[in-house]
Amino acid sequence: AERIFTRIESGDSHGIMASLVFSEFLVPLYRSGDSKAATGLSNQLLRFQNLEIIPLNAIQLTHNQLYLL
Repeated sequence: AERIFTRIESGDSHGIMASLVFSEFLVPLYRSGDSKAATGLSNQLLRFQNLEIIPLNAIQLTHNQLYLL
């Protein structure tokens, strides 16, 4: 995952993240009671360069787009 986020952040790739995946990143933090860390991660992902978070029902990717991700 780190390699993928590095490529997205550098501008080599454009990232698309479904809102479901976004929320899955936050679940462990909320379960452990660390809402401050969850808020921090949420803010970081929302501001991440070249990363777009979209509703799950909006995903219609071609094979080429999936390959790049």
